[in-house]
Amino acid sequence: MTVEPRDAAEISAGDVILNSAAECSSDLIVVGAYGHSRIRELMRGGVTRTLLCQMTVPVLMSH
Repeated sequence: MTVEPRDAAEISAGDVILNSAAECSSDLIVVGAYGHSRIRELMRGGVTRTLLCQMTVPVLMSH
């Protein structure tokens, strides 16, 4: 396993994950789902929501 830091100052964390998966030709993304209050999700979005709405490979989520 290799840890590779990414700068996410200009794009969302969800987009960083999806971009990294595309760069590595990943077959699967495994991630833990974490929920926020509805108002916060509406205002800022969220990684879980981004991954589910824009996934380009299968995503396995654990809550």
